[in-house]
Amino acid sequence: MIAQPGSGAAPGVLVQLGTIARPWRASLALVSALVILAAIVQLAPPLIVRSLVDDHLAVGRGDGLLLLALLYLAAAAGAQGLIFGYTYLAASVAQGVLNALRVRLFRHLQDLPMAYYDQSQIGDAISRCTADERPWTHCFHPESRRSWRTWCWS
Repeated sequence: MIAQPGSGAAPGVLVQLGTIARPWRASLALVSALVILAAIVQLAPPLIVRSLVDDHLAVGRGDGLLLLALLYLAAAAGAQGLIFGYTYLAASVAQGVLNALRVRLFRHLQDLPMAYYDQSQIGDAISRCTADERPWTHCFHPESRRSWRTWCWS
């Protein structure tokens, strides 16, 4: 059963996806933790700038500027490092899940009786096996300029 846009996922699809993604549970938990940690660390630079302006520049105090600049640099670099970490790890998990899904699909196709291939065009089976990469790659690509709905449901 194929889910249509706006109708929600077909019953059991999320269960099957959870089963396929089970080997990557620890990585998914780490991705979640890194996302939350990155969001928290990204709060630091604006707070540091506020302190810089209100507590130092507005009152003409020059002591501590170097420390604030280093803190700002460390917070910005730390946030970008965390973002890189969760983006890389999420992409690795996504590729692993897609690979497991492909292997499962090929195994299913090999288990089908020969009568199936006599009744259906071979190009249909091949396109179902190979056409999954483009929509999912664009759907989850972090730098995609189009909305996820455009890529996932077109």
